[in-house]
Amino acid sequence: MLTIVVLQLALTPLQNAVSRRYEAEADWIGTEGTRDPAAARGLFTQFVRTDLQDPQPPGWVHVFLDDHPTPLHRVEQADAWATLHG
Repeated sequence: MLTIVVLQLALTPLQNAVSRRYEAEADWIGTEGTRDPAAARGLFTQFVRTDLQDPQPPGWVHVFLDDHPTPLHRVEQADAWATLHG
């Protein structure tokens, strides 16, 4: 049982990294579809307000617990899309 728990603990950061990558890609595709980075920025900013999320959580929290990009990363991604498609 201990081996399974240790293995799962070791694999959690990898699973979360893969999930965050797919979620970031979904955010980008959503912004591509709507062509409205201001709406994406507003949505992710509102997540922080309504869900009381930490926009930039500590690194260990992000690695072990977050399976989505941080709200700050999502806002930066919307800004990057706006800059790229100016």
